[in-house]
Amino acid sequence: MGQKQSLLDTVIQMKMTSKQLARMSVKCEKEEKDEKTKVKKAIEKGNKDGARIYAQNAIRKKHEALNFLKLSSKMDAVASRLEAAERSQKMTQDIYKAVPGLSRALEQMDVERISSNMDTFEKLFEDLDVRGEYVTNAIDSTTATATPVDQVDALIN
Repeated sequence: MGQKQSLLDTVIQMKMTSKQLARMSVKCEKEEKDEKTKVKKAIEKGNKDGARIYAQNAIRKKHEALNFLKLSSKMDAVASRLEAAERSQKMTQDIYKAVPGLSRALEQMDVERISSNMDTFEKLFEDLDVRGEYVTNAIDSTTATATPVDQVDALIN
């Protein structure tokens, strides 16, 4: 039996096909341009039947180019959807693998101990804030009394 093609291999193949279709579209556009040039030359020579045939060829090439471009776009869209499905599938697998570890971590968390630690942290933080404010007030009062008010007023005016 043959080996099953992975989703990633399918995406790569589709992207390559899309690029090939885009190149074919560009090639048809070039051929359309060439046919239009032939139309002009045939008209200049007075060959109306030849000009009509070249014009039909140019129109056909234009439609072929558009069709190849549409197919290329559709292949890109399908490849993008497949890539998204692949990423989603991998993310689901990763989540599935992470759940047991998270469960163990949650079991090891003691809610009462965490609450106690947070209360202690909050109390220490408040004490630090009070002491910082005390130091700031002490510095402000020291510098205010060291500077005469009349000199400050004179400097301002």
